Amino acid sequence: MNQLNQDYLVAAEAVPRETLDRTRTREDESPRVCVLAYLIPPHYGGAGRQATRYAAYLASLGEPVELLTCIPNPEPVPGVEITRFPMPDWYDLKGGSGIVSALRRRLYNPIIVRRLRQYFLDKKIQVVHCVAAKWFSLLAVEAARQAGVPSILETSLLGKDDAEAVGQRTFGRLQLTLFKRADVVVNTSPSLEAACLRAGVEKDRCELIV
Repeated sequence: MNQLNQDYLVAAEAVPRETLDRTRTREDESPRVCVLAYLIPPHYGGAGRQATRYAAYLASLGEPVELLTCIPNPEPVPGVEITRFPMPDWYDLKGGSGIVSALRRRLYNPIIVRRLRQYFLDKKIQVVHCVAAKWFSLLAVEAARQAGVPSILETSLLGKDDAEAVGQRTFGRLQLTLFKRADVVVNTSPSLEAACLRAGVEKDRCELIV
């Protein structure tokens, strides 16, 4: 088993058992996982590549998995159902800059949460795994909470998507509040975990994978 596969199993096992059990319809049922990243290939980024590898790995095990993204015409992943989540052209998924851009996103975000929540319910998703703490992932964490579905939020870039950096963004207090609502926050270095703890993320929600 390679390091990626080991890491995914550790992350999945970090979801509290009582949290996962409430979403299952049968005791022996594998949880239906939605791996979420705003960009995936052919629009390259580290988070998107990681998300597609996670999804491909789960599919290779015969596990039910979906990949949710915001880009049109994504590259297919064998055995994985890929869904494009519709977003208006003006919505800058990377976060953008400037108060006008931030205000427009802030006003539209409740609509995104409502649509994501309905998607998770309609698809009977049982675990949501968000790769990178961008706006789309943070809104998915809230949508999963409202749908009663456990969420995993993965961070990987110190100074970019760690909890302290999230809190320093425009509307950072709101983003950090959403960040803290993830059932499990996966950190890929001790520095990322330390940043989470300094920002007030509960220690029992943090999982370190190195």
